[in-house]
Amino acid sequence: MKKVLSIIVYILLVTELSSQIDPEAKEILDKLSEKTKNMPAIEAKFNYKVKDKKEGSEYQNEGHIILKGDKYKLNLLGTVIYFDGRTMWNHLLEAEEVHITEPDEEEMEFFFSHPSKLFIIDESDFKISYVGESVENHTKIHDIDLYPIDLNNSYFRIKLNINEKKNELVSIKAFGKVGINYTVEIIEFNSKNNVNDSFFKFNKSEYPKIEIIDLRE
Repeated sequence: MKKVLSIIVYILLVTELSSQIDPEAKEILDKLSEKTKNMPAIEAKFNYKVKDKKEGSEYQNEGHIILKGDKYKLNLLGTVIYFDGRTMWNHLLEAEEVHITEPDEEEMEFFFSHPSKLFIIDESDFKISYVGESVENHTKIHDIDLYPIDLNNSYFRIKLNINEKKNELVSIKAFGKVGINYTVEIIEFNSKNNVNDSFFKFNKSEYPKIEIIDLRE
């Protein structure tokens, strides 16, 4: 009897997992991930928008990022963030300060705390639905919705727009639970060669007067 129950539970779990992923959306996301994984590094210029529905406010800013696996250098909102896969340096340009941390992988959320997930979607983290096609600037765009399985996330839905011909991300929008929505619109996207790992570490020698604040325990 126990064996029979175990088989039934297993079948139910497999059925539930498979029902969370739309086959058409999965094929598109796999192409997106495959293309970006095969690039030595990624360079992207983007427009970053934040809309607070409660406050009725909205602002936007341009940003720039270079990614290599989990490593990245991000320039946005007066801050340059270096992350070498373990250590993070937040360079506050106006304050002339650098804050050093070692973020916990489990505490790092989907957006700019882990930007590689913008281009390589971990399908096991989401329920995935193919919404359909739209057209932007005479280009066909795939519209895909992601719903995080972990209900502790600060967002309840993510909307992806993917260029059908190029298999490249056009935009991504996260809908926050507290009424704050974040949008990233890709302006330029390129593969980048010969990016040394040292590029993702803050070099103090280039900023001799900088104040270093080490927040690591």
